[in-house]
This record gives sequence, C-alpha cells and structure tokens, in this order.
Amino acid sequence: MATKKTTSDVINDVISLIKSSDLLQVVNGSIYKSQNRPIGSTFEDIVVNCIASTHDQFQEFSVNVNIFVPRIEGSEQNVYLQDTARITAISTALNAFVEGIVSDEYRIECANAVNYDEVPQINQDYVNVTLRLYRLSQSI
Repeated sequence: MATKKTTSDVINDVISLIKSSDLLQVVNGSIYKSQNRPIGSTFEDIVVNCIASTHDQFQEFSVNVNIFVPRIEGSEQNVYLQDTARITAISTALNAFVEGIVSDEYRIECANAVNYDEVPQINQDYVNVTLRLYRLSQSI
C-alpha cells in the first residue's frame, strides 16, 4: 500500500525529474525548493514549489516550475531589457522537459502552456509551467 505524499515529497520528486532531464544543462544556475533561492541571485535558477494539493485517496498536486532569467542592462541608466534570446531558449527547453516527462508513480499533465512574466523588483523575468500530478495513494 502506497503512503500519501506531502507537498515536500512532491517537490523532491519533481526536482528528481528535472535532475534526470537535460533542463539543468540549459540554465546557468541551480535548482531550489520554494522560497530558498538566494536573494540577489543573478543566475538562471530553477525554483520548484507546490501551490495546491489534496489528501484524498487520489492525490492531486499543482507544482510550479519557474526559471528566472536576468534582464540585460540597457544603454540608459536604470533601464533593463528582456533577454528574449534566453527566454526563448529556456522556454523551448522547459517545453521539451514537460513533453518528455515519464513517471511510474504519477500521471503528469501540463496545466498551462509554458509562458513567461516579469519580476520588475529584481530586474528579471521568469519562464513558468504548472504541472498537475495525480497519484493513487493507497489500495482500494
């Protein structure tokens, strides 16, 4: 009988999936859980967090995978521009990761298309995907 997973377990499982993929070879940063990314990091870090979960027999989890992309300093003072080349490369790699996920423990679906948004406070953008993980947690 399988035991129920915690959100921490699921984050670890998704990190393991990322580590066994080519995704870390595309970014120049590290991988972090939830809010553990170092403040002031200027690397293309991957941050994994669980935003929703159930505790039913059929557990469902929503997990965000965010990859930060530092902006490029423009020619004018305090002007930062999106690094569209890196956003495109990382988006492509994240999409390939999502399409190639194989898991014996979960049924994994993409909750949204790979997208990106800005984090103006830190002059960075992030590429994002939300995964839905479904797991049978115990025998019927």
